[in-house]
Amino acid sequence: MHSLLSFLFRRLPICACVVLACTVQHGIAGVIISGTRLVYPANDREITAKIDNVGTDPALVQAWLDDGDPRSRPGTAKVPFVLMPPIFRVDPGKGQTLRIVYTGDPLPQDRESVFWLNVLDIPPKTADQPSTTMLQLAFRSRIKVFFRPASTPMGRPMRPKA
Repeated sequence: MHSLLSFLFRRLPICACVVLACTVQHGIAGVIISGTRLVYPANDREITAKIDNVGTDPALVQAWLDDGDPRSRPGTAKVPFVLMPPIFRVDPGKGQTLRIVYTGDPLPQDRESVFWLNVLDIPPKTADQPSTTMLQLAFRSRIKVFFRPASTPMGRPMRPKA
């Protein structure tokens, strides 16, 4: 009898976790950024990033650039770029193009500078579901933005010095 109780108490937490995992409804972020990185050549006037809503609900999107601090907020980031539009609505199945313009502030000319594009997907609050039984999450996606000075060689493979 003792071994049976011991067996049950060891296996009960595992069984409970499996049952709970089977009953959870999964949600996914509906807003995605096309691409995994952006490269801003210094000679270009602007670059663009495509944002798509692949979900079934409209989404409010807030976008900003930062210099690498993951805790940065749109009002606290100091970067030499202007992002347009910084906040917008994307309907299901639609997209939006973000424009990134370099302001001309000095950056190192002997190497690339790295910044981050942040896209915050804020889901809508539906009126037909009571707010007491619902958990909504805002998803933030980040991709790197490389500023490439004109003096930096583009696409030329680096060879080790002999």
